[in-house]
Amino acid sequence: MGAWAQGQTINVPNGNVSALVTAIKTLNAGGGGAIDLANGGTYTVTAASDWWYGPNAFPAIASPITINGNGATIQGPLGAPNFRVFFV
Repeated sequence: MGAWAQGQTINVPNGNVSALVTAIKTLNAGGGGAIDLANGGTYTVTAASDWWYGPNAFPAIASPITINGNGATIQGPLGAPNFRVFFV
């Protein structure tokens, strides 16, 4: 867990974008924590889930959250609408 993260750690299964959205919302509400992405996983975002200062792939990060990527990739499919991945 990163130096700034506190609270719980949430493991997000490979490819489960909705679980990543939920993890961010949960940690924001709980004051922070850490998210572990699947080792070498791929998360394909097809639409924005938040519109804070424009379309964002994920909810705005409003608390100390560490995202441990573990070699995972967050991507959008070809031809997807433009959106920001993270707003911090």
